[in-house]
Amino acid sequence: MRSSRNGFSSRAVTVATVGLLVVVAVALRGYRLGSSTLWVDEAESALNALTIVAEGVPGDHFLGQPIYENTLLRPWPENPEYEFRDISYSDRGLAVYHSWLPLYSIAAAFRLAGVTPDNARQGTPLRDASRAEIEYWTAVPRLPAVALSALSVVAAWGLGRLVHGRAAAFALAFAVATSDFFVDAGRQARYYSASVAGSFICGLAIWNAWRRGRLSDHAFAGLAVGVLFHIHSVSAVAMSTLYVAASPMGRHQSRLWLRMLTAGSVGAVLVVPWAAWSGLLSQINWTPAAREYIDLRMVLSSLPSDPVIWLTVAVPLVWWVVASRPESPLSEQWRRPILQSATGFAFAAGWMAVSYLSFFALMPAASFFPFRLNLMINMPLTLAVSLLVAAVGHAVRPGAVFLPTVGLALILVVWKELPPRLPRPFDDRATAFMGMVRDWELGPGGRMFASPNEHLVLTYYSGRPVQNIFAVRREWLDQFANDLIILETSSYDVLAPGTVREAARRQGRVLTEAEAVFRGREARVIATRRDLHASGVSVVPPTRRPDALDEALVVMVRRSTRMALQRFLRATPLGRDQTLSTWEDFRNAFYYWFSDPGRREGMGLNYRACRAQARATVLPNGFTVLDCRKTREPPLVTTIAASEER
Repeated sequence: MRSSRNGFSSRAVTVATVGLLVVVAVALRGYRLGSSTLWVDEAESALNALTIVAEGVPGDHFLGQPIYENTLLRPWPENPEYEFRDISYSDRGLAVYHSWLPLYSIAAAFRLAGVTPDNARQGTPLRDASRAEIEYWTAVPRLPAVALSALSVVAAWGLGRLVHGRAAAFALAFAVATSDFFVDAGRQARYYSASVAGSFICGLAIWNAWRRGRLSDHAFAGLAVGVLFHIHSVSAVAMSTLYVAASPMGRHQSRLWLRMLTAGSVGAVLVVPWAAWSGLLSQINWTPAAREYIDLRMVLSSLPSDPVIWLTVAVPLVWWVVASRPESPLSEQWRRPILQSATGFAFAAGWMAVSYLSFFALMPAASFFPFRLNLMINMPLTLAVSLLVAAVGHAVRPGAVFLPTVGLALILVVWKELPPRLPRPFDDRATAFMGMVRDWELGPGGRMFASPNEHLVLTYYSGRPVQNIFAVRREWLDQFANDLIILETSSYDVLAPGTVREAARRQGRVLTEAEAVFRGREARVIATRRDLHASGVSVVPPTRRPDALDEALVVMVRRSTRMALQRFLRATPLGRDQTLSTWEDFRNAFYYWFSDPGRREGMGLNYRACRAQARATVLPNGFTVLDCRKTREPPLVTTIAASEER
C-alpha cells in the first residue's frame, strides 16, 4: 500500500476525503431543511407517500378525494363532480406517471417519524400550524433526498476513479457535494436526489461492464438500469441506450451476445411485470409527449447560454484534436494526459448525447422544463469537466492529486455554482396563513378548493381536503348549495427590495429595507385587486389609497412577471405563446393545455358563479380568498389576521 509523504496511506487519505465530502454534502443539504415550506411538486410527493403509508401502494385518493397533479385531458363522464381524471394514475388507481422508489423512501421517512397507517388515513401528520410543527414536517419528507445525496457523492467518486483515477474522482465528488445544482436537487422531497445517485451508479456499472467485462458486471448494469427505471424512467431509457452505445468499448469480449442478453434480461425482469401490473402500459396513451411540439426555438433555448460552459466543453475537444495529430506541436507532457482520457471523454459525451435525445424524444409535454433536462445532462457534463481538470492537473503537476479539485472549484465559481445558495430563515408568515386556513369553519357539506397545484400544499399543511378547482365541473359548482371557499394563488411575482428602493429613489424617496419589502408585496396586492375588479369581483377595499410609488411599482410588477414567465417557458412548448403575461395565464394554459383553454377563461371559467357573488380578500402572500359561504360571518380574513400574515 502506497504512503504519502506524511506517512498516511493513500487509502486512508481517500477514505478521509470522501468521508469529509459526504459530511459536507449532508450538511449543506440539511441546513435549514425545514425553513422553506414544500413547493407544489414536493407536496404532491408527500401526499403520494402518505397513501403508501396508509395502503401500501401509491394511490390516487387522499382524504377521500381524488389527487390531481397533472394537466387535465382525460374525460371522466361517469363522475358528476369531476370533469377529468388525472393522467398520473392508472385505471387500477395507482400512481404511474412518477416512479415509485422515491415515493417509498419518503413513506419510510414518515413511518420512522411515527406516522402510522391509521394516522395517514386520517390526514397529514401536522397537529397545528406552529413554526416547530411546520418546520419538522417539512424536513421529514426531505430527509431521504439528503441521505441519497451521500450515496451520490460516493457513487460519483467511484465513477471518477474508474474512468480516470483518484484526481478526477475527488474533483467529481467535490462538485456533486458542493455545487448549487446538486445541493438544490439533494434537498427536495422529489425524485431528483435519487435520480442523481442512480444515474451515477448506472454510469459506473456500464463503464465496468464494457471495460472489465465480467458477466456479473453486465448483470449489475442491467440491475442498475432496472432500478433507475423505478426512480426516473426517462433517465433509465437514456442509460440503457448508453449501455448499447458504449458497446464498442468491449467489442473484444467473448460471448458478447450472452453479456448483453444478461443485462437486458435483468433490466426487463425489473420493469416489464411491474409496468403491466400497475397499468402503466395502458396509461401511456393518455400522456402527450413533448416531441410533438418541438421546434428550433425549443432546441436552441435548451442549450447552455453561458459561453463559459461552451468554452469548457470545447477545450478538451480541441486539445484532443491537436494531440492526436501525427506531428503534434504538443510535448509528450501535454499529449499523454488528453490521449489517456479520450475514452472517458467519449463516454461522457455519449452520455450527454443520449440523455439529451431521450429527453426530447420521451419526456411528457407536461414535464418538459429545463431543470429536468439539467437533471439528466449535468452528471455527464460534470464528469467531462472533472476529466478535463484531471488531465490538465496531470500535465502541470502529475503527483498533485487534489490540484484538479481546486481547478474545478474555480470553474464552478465562474459558472456561479459555488458557493451554493442556502435557504433563508423560516418565514413566520407561513404559520399565520396556514393557521388561518386550518381554523376556517364550514357548514355541513362545505368544501374548499384552490388553484392547481397549490391545493396540494394547502392540503399537506392544513390537514384539510383542499381540491383542485380546475378539475371540477361547472354544472356541479353552479348547483352546489353548501359553504364554499376558493383560494386563488398569485398571478404576479414580488419585486425585490432593491428594485423597490431604486424606484423610490427615482421619486426622491428613501425606504428602509423593511419598507421596501412591504411596498413590494403591496404592489402585487394592488395589481391583483385591479384584475379582480376588472372581472367584476367584489374585493374587500384596501386600507389606504395607492400613491405615485404604488402606481410605478404596479407597472413594474406586471412587466417583471411577464419577463419571468417568458424566461420560465422559453425552452418549453408553451413558450411560443407570447400572450401569456401572468401566472394565472400560465396555469390556465398549462392545466387546460389539451382541453381548449381558451373557452375556460372569463365567461367560461368553471367557478365564475362563485367569483361573481364572492367576498374576495387579497392577502399579502399573493393568495386571494373567495368567500362563497351562505353567510359571510364571521369573516374568513380579519384585519388582524391579514396584518399578521404580512
